[in-house]
Amino acid sequence: LVIVQNFLRQDLALKYRRSVLGFVWSLLNPILMLSAMTVAFSFLFSRDTGPGGFALHLFACLLPWQCLTACIGQGSKALISGEKILLQAPIPIWVFPMRRALFAITEYTLSLLALAIIVWFVGFRPSWSLLILPLSVLCLFGFGYGIAAISSVLVVYYRDTEHLISVILKAWFYVTPVLLPFTAIPENLLPFFKLNPAYYLLQMFDSPITLSELPPTETIVWAVVISSAAALAGSLVVARFKNEIVFRL
Repeated sequence: LVIVQNFLRQDLALKYRRSVLGFVWSLLNPILMLSAMTVAFSFLFSRDTGPGGFALHLFACLLPWQCLTACIGQGSKALISGEKILLQAPIPIWVFPMRRALFAITEYTLSLLALAIIVWFVGFRPSWSLLILPLSVLCLFGFGYGIAAISSVLVVYYRDTEHLISVILKAWFYVTPVLLPFTAIPENLLPFFKLNPAYYLLQMFDSPITLSELPPTETIVWAVVISSAAALAGSLVVARFKNEIVFRL
């Protein structure tokens, strides 16, 4: 854990090194994207969202989605990008995908706190339901780390997997309720949306932020189960191939 903390500090320092505005740059991208998408799509879903409208739904779902894709996208390259360190020091393999997942979660958490002030003006009001957000973030982290760990091992063995993951993440976006509010999903299509693990992970954020209510019990249970299973599977895969990874790099 000390190694992961040191890597995290190093990643944050390197990202904002020689930057005048520093962390502000990490806020500008989601602010501009939220603004553009709100203008483009809000008129389609103005009746299907909570008190804050489509802008608040985007704030609730787009940011964790970007965090998840960062966990998986960057995490899949964690082992090959850390090749020199792996060959020089006996560092546990799991540290590298964990490092990427923690960095993405840290940036998301900081962005969430900072942007909460901005979305106050579009209808966001704190409620007791926000107390579930730590569990929501934990589920997001567990799932992101698990998939990142598995994909990082796959990329070591099959380098083309890196490009395949990028394509999958782009396609996954369009079958996940990020642009489409949960309350606007047609009843006959709901069972298909629920086959998507990201459905439950994002609803863990959408319900308390957009609707000011706790997620459905089904969502909470599935989010915990999915994230725990992914984290366990990722850890088992890394443990299985830990002695072979160095020779494959």
